[in-house]
Amino acid sequence: MKRTRLFSNLVTAVLVLTIGGCFDAHIELKVSKDGSGTLTETTYFSKQVSAMMAMAASGEGQEGAKNPLEQMIDKDVLAKKANTLGEGITLQSAKALKEEDGRQGAQIVYAIADVNKFKLPLSTDLSTGAPGGTGGPEAAAEGKKEQKETAVINFTKATADTPATLTINMPKRQTEEKAEATGKEEGQPTPAKSPQPGAEKADEEAAKAIMKQMMGDMRMRITVKVDGKITKTNATFVNDDKTGITLIDMNFGKLLTDDKLMAKMQGIEQPKTLEEAKKIFNDPAFKDFMKFELEEKVTVEFK
Repeated sequence: MKRTRLFSNLVTAVLVLTIGGCFDAHIELKVSKDGSGTLTETTYFSKQVSAMMAMAASGEGQEGAKNPLEQMIDKDVLAKKANTLGEGITLQSAKALKEEDGRQGAQIVYAIADVNKFKLPLSTDLSTGAPGGTGGPEAAAEGKKEQKETAVINFTKATADTPATLTINMPKRQTEEKAEATGKEEGQPTPAKSPQPGAEKADEEAAKAIMKQMMGDMRMRITVKVDGKITKTNATFVNDDKTGITLIDMNFGKLLTDDKLMAKMQGIEQPKTLEEAKKIFNDPAFKDFMKFELEEKVTVEFK
């Protein structure tokens, strides 16, 4: 069977992530030495989407009109949404953001009593501006636990002889071969190869044109910071001052401005093994555009 192009899969991921408009989202988990922490999500929408939101807000007095930003920071909804993040999670703050360049957005902060009872969301729910993709305001209001991909956290406090240890258990990712085997076992059809190679190329070119037009401001980051200095870690991406790591940083807006890199990405085939995936994402050509932690168990020791 012909292997799937990586670019095609990334197009699908982008379309899923950008439901609700072009955005720049940053989810950051901060972990203290006592095992408590905070989860902060900062989301900015593009100037075009922000302008549309401002128009909607200006018509707020009209029948049926709602202020999108106010919906995103609805504290009643977000307080209930905290229940989907784990035990002992509470809403700390929620505020709208407006920048001089025209961008608008929101910042949501949750307090975490014990990170061992918290699951780190690896997506964002733009319907409320809250992390996790948990099914929108209705699901949040009912306190439903409908989290999509999450990372399970384990934390051990420091002792006189050992540093504090944070372990992030990432979701297991199937290789293409395993996914195909699973599909066959469950009676699900495996992806069919395109009958006309030229048609596949045309589809990718069309998708690239749409992405350039609609997703120029898109970026998605998930980072973890610790209260101290990292002394040992197997994380791939550690910040310069050794106080945090990056799990995901997909700067599609920046990538879309470089036609040569786009062409190179279009030629990359879907990796079959973890080692192949690491080779792709660790390519120096992509380091300013894509960071994606592939270790399934990321350990961070800090003092």
